[in-house]
Amino acid sequence: MNIFSNYASQTNDEQSGKLPPETMHASRVTRVRYLLASALVALPMVGCMASVPQADAQKKHVESSSVHAAEWLPVTTFWESNQCNIREEGQRVLQTQADWGALIKARNNLVLGGSKANQPVPDFANNTYILVSLGDKSNPGYGLVLNAPKARYSHGKLELPVSVRTPEKGRVYPTLMVSPCMVLSVPGKPAISLITLE
Repeated sequence: MNIFSNYASQTNDEQSGKLPPETMHASRVTRVRYLLASALVALPMVGCMASVPQADAQKKHVESSSVHAAEWLPVTTFWESNQCNIREEGQRVLQTQADWGALIKARNNLVLGGSKANQPVPDFANNTYILVSLGDKSNPGYGLVLNAPKARYSHGKLELPVSVRTPEKGRVYPTLMVSPCMVLSVPGKPAISLITLE
C-alpha cells in the first residue's frame, strides 16, 4: 500500500470512529508531517517553474537585440553622371577595376568628348563601390540624390540614403533621353548580399 492510499484509509477510519484515541492522535501527527513534507517538495518546483519563463524572456530579448542590431557606414558620392548608358534601373557592387572600366567605357561611348582623364581612380583594396542606376529616362529632370552621409548596414543588407529626383511640375525640359547613375563609396569590405534605397 502506498503513502496516499494509507493516508486515505486512516482518514476514513478516523471519520468513522473505528480508531482508538491514541491511534487517532498519531494519525493526525502523521497527516501534519505529510502535509509539511509535501509543501517542502512543492516549493522548489514552483520556483523552477517561475524561473523558466524569466530565462526564456531574457534569451528572447538578447536574440531580438542581436537580430535588430545595425551599424551605420559612411557613404560618399565617388562619381556620378546623367548619361551612364545603362538601360536598366538597379543597384550592384562594383567588384573589380574591370567593372569600373566597363562603366566608364559605356559612358564615354555615349558622351562626346568623354575621357578617362577626367575620371577618379577607385581604391578597391580599402573601399567598396556601389553602382546605383536609374535606367533610361525621358528628360534631364530625372536624377539621383544622396540624402545623408551614412548608410544603414545589417546582416548583409545595405540601405542607401538615395532618392530619385523627378521633373518639377510646370517646368519645361529639353527632349533628351538620359540614363542617370552614381557610384557610392563605403569604407572597408562589408559583405553585401542585398542593396536597397530609402
